[in-house]
Amino acid sequence: MVNSERNNGTSGEKIEKCANGKASRKKQIKFCASLTRYQSVIRVAKDLGFRLVNSDEAWSILWADGPISPEIIRQMKSFQRINHFPGMQELSMKRCLARNLNRMARFFPDDYDIFPKSWCLPMELNDAQEYSRSHPSTVFILKPDHGSQGRGIRLCRNLRSTTMTQEKVVCQEYVKNPLLIDGFKFDMRVYVLITDMDPLRVYIYNEGLARFATNKYHQPSISNRGNIFMHLTNYSLNKNSQTFCPDSESGSKRTFSVLNRILQEGGFNVQELWNQIDDVILKTIFSAYTTLRHIYRATFHNHRFRSGGFEVLGFDIIIDRKMKPLILEINQSPSFHTDQEVDLEVKDTLIRDTFRLLLTSRRKCGNYRLLWPNSEKDSYTKYLEHPSSLFATTKSAQIRQEKAKDTREKLQKIPDLNPAEKNRDFPVNDDWKPIKIEHIRGSDHSRLYSLAQRETLVKLSGIQHIVLKNMFDNDLLTWTDRVKFEPIIKKLEANAESIDFPFLDIESPHISKIPTLRGVRKNRTTMLREISRTIDS
Repeated sequence: MVNSERNNGTSGEKIEKCANGKASRKKQIKFCASLTRYQSVIRVAKDLGFRLVNSDEAWSILWADGPISPEIIRQMKSFQRINHFPGMQELSMKRCLARNLNRMARFFPDDYDIFPKSWCLPMELNDAQEYSRSHPSTVFILKPDHGSQGRGIRLCRNLRSTTMTQEKVVCQEYVKNPLLIDGFKFDMRVYVLITDMDPLRVYIYNEGLARFATNKYHQPSISNRGNIFMHLTNYSLNKNSQTFCPDSESGSKRTFSVLNRILQEGGFNVQELWNQIDDVILKTIFSAYTTLRHIYRATFHNHRFRSGGFEVLGFDIIIDRKMKPLILEINQSPSFHTDQEVDLEVKDTLIRDTFRLLLTSRRKCGNYRLLWPNSEKDSYTKYLEHPSSLFATTKSAQIRQEKAKDTREKLQKIPDLNPAEKNRDFPVNDDWKPIKIEHIRGSDHSRLYSLAQRETLVKLSGIQHIVLKNMFDNDLLTWTDRVKFEPIIKKLEANAESIDFPFLDIESPHISKIPTLRGVRKNRTTMLREISRTIDS
């Protein structure tokens, strides 16, 4: 219906011309960029006519480089959206990603061969060492769990070092036979947009970056395993190499358009490769989707009819010589710096298409294409419907299960002191009942009686009456208190009859310790604090 669109800078509103020739006014999108350092995001927002506001104003979209504080999420309105979903660390943290993929691989071993074998050290050190002994030629790559930009990554062959038991790292089987172009190793930064979490809606960007190492690749050996410019493809590392080439056609960073052309000229089936990449991305997201959906439902209470967030993820994927893509890691906050010409070409367009897609919710927008939901991929629903718990197969859960099993076996071996009581049926009643003192041992009598007395006070709201009486005696009641508790206040003012609390034991130690505060002027906060401290003691 919309034929043309222009921005009115003076009025701060967007004017659209409809088919009938009349102009309609719509409010300008208020964009909060105070939590981002990327000029590309701010530049694109200005080009689209967004109005830049601070975080304390009524923004429509908020973009932050890091995790967003719970205070901001808690105060969000139904029309607001943020660029991060809570709980996305289940995919972005290396340890969580390895745990989720390993869990799914145990249930679907033929389907989840989409990542190198991974172990979380030191918890799974024994498993990794056993695999190393049975595969002596295997090379491992160790990645710090919280590391980024290639910092702290190293190659090793021996996992028997004593320092392994102290480091919290993710150990992966090193891909020794990657696909090479011009003799250089490379990986792919694939951008994925999640616009909705419940129900899930995923888009993949057709353009991206192929990042190349700056030294020609050779099989790992003792002499070259420390050469980061040969084995690692991180741009933050290779840009410091003397052999870094900025050329967009044959340099150290190229677009997917250039990469696809090179692969086609080499006789590779590019369409089949991208079908496999789509498969890897969906299976990786599904490995943590149960947890992500649960966190989303528990967080965004005000967003029932539209999503409260969106997420641009950077998937790092490597291709082996058999043209099989493997997931290496996921970046929750991929870099949007544009210090190279190829970065400017890809990232500015990516951000622009992201904003347009969020505002239109189309199946296709710019270079984005819908990945899920997709009727052609109905076979993936089995991964979404799998009932396995997130923590069902972790090492710590297995240890707890073994401990519980041992405890049960020990308890079963204890002889019954009173066999007659074994077959006795006890009625089940969920209602609260007073504790029977005669069934309590003498040493626990005082403690359990106090607990029961406190339970009575809390459940029957007797504390409220005691607090009111103390505040009335000390003339601390406000007009609001008198309106809210009018019947009780009238009885206290008339003083004609005493207020009986049959459910309270006036002689109990809790009630007797409450200070009357007669003759002492204290403010309301002090009064409530003293009474609360007495009840808790």
